[in-house]
Amino acid sequence: MKKIFFLMGLLVTVGSFAQWNWFKVDGNGVYKKETREVGSFSGITSSGSWDVMLAYGNSNSIEIEGDENLLEYIETKVENGKLNIRARKNGNIRSKNKIVVYVTVSDIKGLYLSGSGDMIGKGNFSNTGTTNVAVSGSGSIKLDFGRFAEIDASVSGSGSIILKGTSNQVDARISGSGSINCKEVVSDDVTAHISGSGNIRVQANTSIDARISGSGNIYYTGGAKNVRTHKAGSGRVVKG
Repeated sequence: MKKIFFLMGLLVTVGSFAQWNWFKVDGNGVYKKETREVGSFSGITSSGSWDVMLAYGNSNSIEIEGDENLLEYIETKVENGKLNIRARKNGNIRSKNKIVVYVTVSDIKGLYLSGSGDMIGKGNFSNTGTTNVAVSGSGSIKLDFGRFAEIDASVSGSGSIILKGTSNQVDARISGSGSINCKEVVSDDVTAHISGSGNIRVQANTSIDARISGSGNIYYTGGAKNVRTHKAGSGRVVKG
């Protein structure tokens, strides 16, 4: 019996300690914009409800704006060549002013978005390798770029990806109800795979491999002569 009471007390103590580690901060409504020093990076990960605005430049830089008392709770750290934008661990912040992170970068090897925020950019961004663009959640990535050798775009959830530029190859995948729009990416070879109800739009000028499992649709334009389709469900592959 003593042992049971001891274990129950231990569980209560651990639970209380876990609660003490969580914190919530409301914005004070006082607008502030600050510049942050960072190292070199070519990938960007954002997890939260804030927006990330991308601009092209020869050197990397970061500015962040929002409620002055909340900025310290948003981390912008470079780890393994990737800029991670996230709230401090166990934090719950509620802003009055919209939080926006401004990022200047030249080469982009990866964009990763989770949460409800958006990531938007326009410029002569480039990459001679594969550029990964991934959304998990309800947010959107919208990017107007120069040239990426290859693009690997994926959506898991209800979010969306909209791209414009030039690429040799585009691989687009959806799992869920989201959407990928690459119809303004001038590309040679395309693979488009859907699992769920989402839609993919692409431009293929040499070949396209379209696979659908579910009710989603794949729409393609371009002069692709090599067209392969595989369907399991009510989804359609439509040219035009």
